Amino acid sequence: MEPVYIQAESAVCPPEIEVGVTTVYLRKNIFETQRADLPGDGTMYVYEEAQMSKDEAVAALYEASLAQRQITAAQDDALIELYEMLGGEI
Repeated sequence: MEPVYIQAESAVCPPEIEVGVTTVYLRKNIFETQRADLPGDGTMYVYEEAQMSKDEAVAALYEASLAQRQITAAQDDALIELYEMLGGEI
């Protein structure tokens, strides 16, 4: 399951991953901005945030791990092929 991100903002810089009691918050594209309409220095953090249950988060991390393994295997195969093309033996 792909997380659905929405635009959010905070006066405090949020962590990229936050685990609550039942919910996991994923944040990306966090950047600092200044707003003249706020008291103090007007610093705000704007970011994209997705919320999911802990079970959904575990499933998403597992799927991402499988995809990364496939990418790594393909890269390994390409490196071996290149090595052999350059005259190396395995």
